[in-house]
Amino acid sequence: YDTLNGDQFIKMVVTALGENPGNGTNYWADTYIKYAEQKGLLENIEKINYKNPLPRGEIVCIISKALDILNENIEIKACGLNDIYGYKPANYVPHVLKTYNAGIITGYLNNTFRYEKYINRAEACAVISKLVTPITRRERQITSLTPVPVCYSYIKEEIITAINSYEGNKGCFVAD
Repeated sequence: YDTLNGDQFIKMVVTALGENPGNGTNYWADTYIKYAEQKGLLENIEKINYKNPLPRGEIVCIISKALDILNENIEIKACGLNDIYGYKPANYVPHVLKTYNAGIITGYLNNTFRYEKYINRAEACAVISKLVTPITRRERQITSLTPVPVCYSYIKEEIITAINSYEGNKGCFVAD
């Protein structure tokens, strides 16, 4: 489970937003980092050494701002994570609440968020997938009892109806 460096994660987010500025000449990630800065993705983040792994606290800030770019209006409301209040920097708390309520990042089984824990490559892929595919998100922490939509039909109309009527589908609908 390799951790993911900041430059790698930033490239993933920028690419997920539909941009491809290409590699920089002196440092491959320069163009992605500049794009992220211009779009405000890195605004108010403490300090990032792009060649080091990113902790979850910084990940949620970037993802929260990506949700803004995608014009998603996510309500920022309290959640059951018991280690987010009193965290420094306090400006990360609204971003945790936003990404948690969007169903992109959830807590651990003991209801902790763990700001300082580094994200690995698999977790980063899951976060990016949920960012760009709203139907894959969960509004709350998932358990093994959470229903998942299944459609056993090959008939286009039945598949469309199943996807569009699934209660976990938020804003991602299939047209006829």
